[in-house]
Amino acid sequence: MATESVPSMPVRPFVLLQAIENRARAIVRGRTIGSETEKEWTGMAFRVASELYIADRNSIREIMTPVPLAQLPGAKPWLIGVANVRGQLIPVTDLAAFAGLEPIQAGRSTRLIRINHDRNPVGLLIDEVRGFRRIHEAERESAPRESALRAWVRGSYQVDRAVCQHVDLHALVESTLFLDAAAG
Repeated sequence: MATESVPSMPVRPFVLLQAIENRARAIVRGRTIGSETEKEWTGMAFRVASELYIADRNSIREIMTPVPLAQLPGAKPWLIGVANVRGQLIPVTDLAAFAGLEPIQAGRSTRLIRINHDRNPVGLLIDEVRGFRRIHEAERESAPRESALRAWVRGSYQVDRAVCQHVDLHALVESTLFLDAAAG
């Protein structure tokens, strides 16, 4: 019985490695699932009182330990002062108090988030930073959850086996409620 020889394709390791690299780059840009691409973004998870939030990392300029504040007479109680951060004066808001919760009691995990906003460079005092996380749109929860910052929540996601509310910090600091900081 004669055996038929099958022509073999030459092995091209470089071409194979290049295909693997291209596939890996496509996955980093947006997870590929079948023929669809899943959207992905990076957020910073944080806690205010007992509520967990996540904000787009591009809306955050800096995370820092709280700094000394100059008091602002005639301001609403949630506007807790002005900080001098490298020569720039920024108003600082207690995010819990702004949301109608108990004001933050400063502790070892308390942080100040500087918002990356051209017109409203403000600082938000929060209870704790949980770190940066990569978020996939497939992790979005279908049902909205109750939140003290519900007017600025754009959805919720499963993050480290907990539900985090996606808060739009730019919309928050641009809102009339936030900008109307004068007591009276």
